[in-house]
Amino acid sequence: QIRALPCSAGSLIVFTHRLLHWGSAADPNSGAPPRVAVSFAAADESFEKPYFARHHLPFPPFELRVALVAGNLLTYGQNDDPGVDRTDLWWSAFLRGRHQFSQEYATRVAASKEWL
Repeated sequence: QIRALPCSAGSLIVFTHRLLHWGSAADPNSGAPPRVAVSFAAADESFEKPYFARHHLPFPPFELRVALVAGNLLTYGQNDDPGVDRTDLWWSAFLRGRHQFSQEYATRVAASKEWL
């Protein structure tokens, strides 16, 4: 029975991406509402090439943000089968902004879509 790391409401848990981690269920007996997780990542360009050109920062256009969310949903969709309809919807949304991404990221998303 794997459970989420216990913490008080409003707490922050920070760890490196190099730590093996995964999502898990909250304690069903806690009476607390579902947890909400937000993830941020930062990397030097010598470590990992950016997914899109920096000139889009700090506020990428809406189409690019939607395509990025869709691409990440496809990439992480392997964790939980989203089904054909969602996969097709996410792929369609990603394709609208695909031209704005690095070739490496676009290739990774396409491979993930094929796996689903």
